[in-house]
Amino acid sequence: MQLDDLLDADISGATPFAHAEEASKGQRFANYLLDLIAAIFLAVVFFLVLELLFPDNALMNSWLMAEDNPFSDYLLNAILILIYYPLTEGLLQGKSLAKFITRTRAVRQDGDYVTLKDVALRSLTRLVPFEHFSFLGDQSRGWHDKWTDTKVIKG
Repeated sequence: MQLDDLLDADISGATPFAHAEEASKGQRFANYLLDLIAAIFLAVVFFLVLELLFPDNALMNSWLMAEDNPFSDYLLNAILILIYYPLTEGLLQGKSLAKFITRTRAVRQDGDYVTLKDVALRSLTRLVPFEHFSFLGDQSRGWHDKWTDTKVIKG
């Protein structure tokens, strides 16, 4: 190893985002809305493809698309969350589609990249009823951040 390589090497052991600034509440809210729109759009496309491939699927037409069925609404929402976030944040190093737009990223509390396990746990904790209200008050971190030792940063 040459002297230049030693001087350029990061020997501090710091993680990539250890000193990054946390995202604002406004950015977090924009992430929520934009990801919701993106996930709904992808779900609509998915169901349209299913309808084209299986036009006579009585189960899907009667149970999943039934009006005023809160259980099926919650189940579809849960499936959406458990697919959308791991596909985006998990495969794109902490960036969902909205996080690309707002230039933010989910990282571990120590500033390192989130793992697929971190993203899966973040997704599961988003299913807790009233989790969206955990952002009210002075904190810009919700339960899905606190319970999984993650945060959303600028950058």
